[in-house]
Amino acid sequence: MRIAGLTVALLLIGARGSFAQTAADSTAARAAAADYVKAWYDGDAALMEQVLHPDLAKRNVSADQSGRSRFGHMGAMAMVRATRGRTPQPADRRLLEVTLFDLQGTAASARVVSWDFIDYVHLAKVDGRWLIINDLWTGRPR
Repeated sequence: MRIAGLTVALLLIGARGSFAQTAADSTAARAAAADYVKAWYDGDAALMEQVLHPDLAKRNVSADQSGRSRFGHMGAMAMVRATRGRTPQPADRRLLEVTLFDLQGTAASARVVSWDFIDYVHLAKVDGRWLIINDLWTGRPR
């Protein structure tokens, strides 16, 4: 019994280690989140498309004129289209802060603060690249 328990424990430790956070993964996940904002600021649709998973779910909750909550949703291609042709944001209206909350295996969570928005993003490591797969955003208070 003790040997079976020890074997299971060692297997779990080994499995956990194979998916542990690495410095390279942390750097790459942060870079993907930063590129998301840079693409928006620069109107760079190609870069935006590179950092978004095709199944992106970008959502927000806002209030309509009566004060009732309204749920907004946008997919990856809608975000790419919104970015395309955008006038670049002036340098004095740019802010970029990325806080990586957690990264385990192929999943990461981060807070991304830009001039106008705060985004809570989930990233997934897909085929060796970190991509944004979920985004819950709100306006940045001033």
